[in-house]
Amino acid sequence: MKHHHGHPEHTDSTPPTDTLHILSHEDITQCARELWAQQGCPEGRDEAIWLEAESRLLASRRGASRSLPAVGSVR
Repeated sequence: MKHHHGHPEHTDSTPPTDTLHILSHEDITQCARELWAQQGCPEGRDEAIWLEAESRLLASRRGASRSLPAVGSVR
């Protein structure tokens, strides 16, 4: 049996998240914190809020909408 040990730069564990490269971790963190506060600081919703923050930032970066209204922030 012959094994190839070439191509050390190839990693199967790297997820195909090319679109997320336009977002920084800090941007998502800031947006997620704002959403979390707007929703009353709920416990156990970290992942859902993080995903919502990513989604909103991606939409705004793609130019889908320059001003997404924040849920529950208009008073």
